[in-house]
Amino acid sequence: MYQPSLELFALKAEKLFWPLISNYGYDLVQTQFLQYSVQLLYHHTTLQRSVIVVNAIHGYDYGFTVFIADSKADQKEILLNMPNEKQDSECLFLESVVKDFFSNAEVVKQLNTSDWQPLGRIALKY
Repeated sequence: MYQPSLELFALKAEKLFWPLISNYGYDLVQTQFLQYSVQLLYHHTTLQRSVIVVNAIHGYDYGFTVFIADSKADQKEILLNMPNEKQDSECLFLESVVKDFFSNAEVVKQLNTSDWQPLGRIALKY
């Protein structure tokens, strides 16, 4: 079974998702390691919105996924998904995928609009 390093993923993801903090006003509130996954939780207090960056590497898991959750609307959506088999062991995929993430108008709107409007689909699938 293919298993990228969860520690390497977390290190690179934290650096590449820095625009959530610097450009959109989110705070990184938690990095959690489990046996087969790592999760980075970002929260925007004013918008009452969270972004959850997950890499789940077990063979039955979904791989790299970014969720967005709106507390006011009590809704959660997947913004991005890349299955395990499309990842590489050095997590080089992250750079281009995160660039796509912050370049996608639908994603950017979900990150910073005060008016929550669910997309109803995954914005970025790989």
